[in-house]
Amino acid sequence: MDLDEVRQMLGCDADFFYSTVQVASQGSAARVFVALFMNRNHWLTLEQISAITDLSIATITCHAIPILKRLGLVEEKAESGIKKYRYRPLLGFS
Repeated sequence: MDLDEVRQMLGCDADFFYSTVQVASQGSAARVFVALFMNRNHWLTLEQISAITDLSIATITCHAIPILKRLGLVEEKAESGIKKYRYRPLLGFS
């Protein structure tokens, strides 16, 4: 089921629905940012971020991480095929 099908099922106005989805995704980015910042000396897996934030892995990978990457606030690496993330300090502040 895609977002438009969900919107139709709920009977919501398109502008209202999509602005709500956008705000929700920004809220998830804020939660992931706080989790990464509070654990800034460690690389965290998606499962660890999910446990800390109580967000689904899908929400983290589809919404939060892309927003934080665009802002330059997250680093990503792969170790043994497992993606890990950590806070990337701006201007050398940590």
